[in-house]
Amino acid sequence: MVRVLDVGCGNGAYLTRRCNRGIDVVGCDLSNGMLAAAATSAPGVKLVNADVPCLPFETSTFDIVLAPHMLYHMSDLRAAASELR
Repeated sequence: MVRVLDVGCGNGAYLTRRCNRGIDVVGCDLSNGMLAAAATSAPGVKLVNADVPCLPFETSTFDIVLAPHMLYHMSDLRAAASELR
């Protein structure tokens, strides 16, 4: 099974779509408010509160890492991209 990390998952809209397709997905966001919204829209999905420069996952934990609509928030884009890679 493909494992996907959705960084900056926000309200969980993309999480729900992936779960409906049978994908093993984890949502990650720095905002506790967004994680609360994601928990409502994507019940049962694992959610993690973390910042991109220091994600709490081992290297190669995920097959795919997505970061839609959030990289513009990063003050150090290179560090963020390196951590996502």
